[in-house]
Amino acid sequence: MRTALYVLVPAVALSIACGPPEWGSEEQFGEQAPTVLSEDELATLQSAVVAQGGSAKPYDCNSLDYGLYWYGKNNTSKKAYTDGRDISGYYSKTKPTVIYVHGWQKGTVKDNLVAGTNTSNGREEFFWDVGNVNVANAWVDAGYNVGIFHWTQLADDDDVLPTPIGPEAKIWTNNFATTANDYRLRWRKCDGTFNTASQAPAPARQLFYTAYKAALSKYAGPEIRIVGHSLGNQMALGMTRLAYDDTSLAASRKPKRVALLDPYWSRLPIKPYFNNRYTTEAIREHVSFLKSKGVVFEWTKTSGVNDLGGDANDAMIPLIGRTTYFPDFLEWTDVAGRHVAAPKLYFWSFAFAAPNECTADSTGTCFGTGRKSHSAKTPLADTARIMDPDTNLTTQDSGRWEQVSGKDTATPADDTFRCTTTCTPGGIPMPVQTSPVEGERAADYYPRFRWMPPPNPNYPASFFTFEIQVLDSSGVLQMQESNSCTSSDSPGTCFTYFSQSFPVRLPLGSAPWTWRVRTRDAATNAVSAWTTTTFTPFLNSHTPKWYTPETAQTLDLKSSQTMMVFTVPSSWDGTDRALSVRLYKGDNVTRLSEFIQYNLGRTLPCQLTSDPNLRVCSMSAGFTTSERGLLHLRAHPATYSTFQADTSRSVTSFYFQP
Repeated sequence: MRTALYVLVPAVALSIACGPPEWGSEEQFGEQAPTVLSEDELATLQSAVVAQGGSAKPYDCNSLDYGLYWYGKNNTSKKAYTDGRDISGYYSKTKPTVIYVHGWQKGTVKDNLVAGTNTSNGREEFFWDVGNVNVANAWVDAGYNVGIFHWTQLADDDDVLPTPIGPEAKIWTNNFATTANDYRLRWRKCDGTFNTASQAPAPARQLFYTAYKAALSKYAGPEIRIVGHSLGNQMALGMTRLAYDDTSLAASRKPKRVALLDPYWSRLPIKPYFNNRYTTEAIREHVSFLKSKGVVFEWTKTSGVNDLGGDANDAMIPLIGRTTYFPDFLEWTDVAGRHVAAPKLYFWSFAFAAPNECTADSTGTCFGTGRKSHSAKTPLADTARIMDPDTNLTTQDSGRWEQVSGKDTATPADDTFRCTTTCTPGGIPMPVQTSPVEGERAADYYPRFRWMPPPNPNYPASFFTFEIQVLDSSGVLQMQESNSCTSSDSPGTCFTYFSQSFPVRLPLGSAPWTWRVRTRDAATNAVSAWTTTTFTPFLNSHTPKWYTPETAQTLDLKSSQTMMVFTVPSSWDGTDRALSVRLYKGDNVTRLSEFIQYNLGRTLPCQLTSDPNLRVCSMSAGFTTSERGLLHLRAHPATYSTFQADTSRSVTSFYFQP
């Protein structure tokens, strides 16, 4: 069974006296009654002026042509096939896909007439003279299918701002007329007049969906993104809504991401094709429905086009958020230029890394938060977070974003954005944590812990401070430190060097301890979440036990090693026991040097542990050697008076000297 599509046909029209309505009044137009056309019937009504596989331009403008065209580099194009076949160099059913749909096109057909012919080049494409760039080329290079749904002749109508209501109506109905204009589905011819005798077969959004469904009938790629500019935002929404209403369409062939670029919505009067509601009321209903289905939205504003009698639709900002560009490389009075810039900036932004998100107080200079903000390159997950910060699709908690840097240049390469409202919870960025300096096992005496600041090179050094804590295996806080990242032992890293050894209640054994670090905003005192890792303080042994390097870790013995840590029984006293530490070559026979550690517990930095019979100590001196390769350290108990080593008891560590 074929799925039915509804088309509105003329029924009763209310006459409006004295010409067109006063914009700002609530005069109503005609009612419509639905009839049903099958998909087969709609498919046969599709224009064949440009044959499948043909180029988008020039086209015969004395006949109606519309449809989905696939684009290669530098605006080369091929009309999509209704059987969904691949077109080499233009379309592959396995590639990610982006489809653009334009808006109002007043004067486009006649103004681009090819002299001496009945053909026109009047079609919107991807070259932008402001940036001297084809903004779709990066998508093609990245392996995307890039398409445009052209409905130029229908979108080319006579309205003037603030009232392009005729082209808007054609998106939703085939029966819209005033006493001044019988819009319905008339279309523009080469000479600038309208064909009203053989009108389009269905509202423009349905023509779009019919072409979309046919062209992607075999689609098996990873992503479908729909991008609508100006009035085209309503085309994008209307088509996507039809896709989700169509239960016969596989979920993999439904768009998952929709971009509304400087969208236009007429303000008054209320519309009969929206059940006598305002345009933006119906738009928000469609957006809410599609959001509930998991569609991710992005909304950008580049001009004041809706300030010229349109509807700003501010009520939709909490629903999906809005990002405002300030294209100051164009005159502020150039509303048309700023409006046209929206799709060019969006498509061009794909050529660059996703821009940084700036803190709310960033002006001119971006103080990064560690997250990404809006662009075509921004990953879907980040775009979803911008749209819906709390990840609850039933709430409306998004907000306003605006451009911080890159305003004076056309290129998106230097663009950054900030959220000026509560766009994202937990806005303080987390630091990046690395292991303790000594590896998985921290030094037992004066341990150092390394981390990196959030990956935001633009914030001042004084902007963040960092809190570091060490918790024992029971989760009890044992150490705490604050650091402003003034200490660094390698580029891009910071470390905390605790001025205390581990507490005397240190539990022995291999149970892991925790160290964690978080960011604190020095201005607001707000903090980030903790970033956490675990480590083992030291090993339990009544025989002197050295810290052992991890696999492939080197220990440089060219300089004096004074931080070697070991444990000794508490019964050992410097008056009768010492420690003999001997350095051997790799053969474990040739002794290179010996060091006697005495005064165990007197002048040495030793701490009692939770075991009353054990202490943890560090050496007061160390070794210097020019030997290379594998070396051995061997420790024995020794008598204090004679320094005679008890070689029957020993512990050995192996090191590699670089």
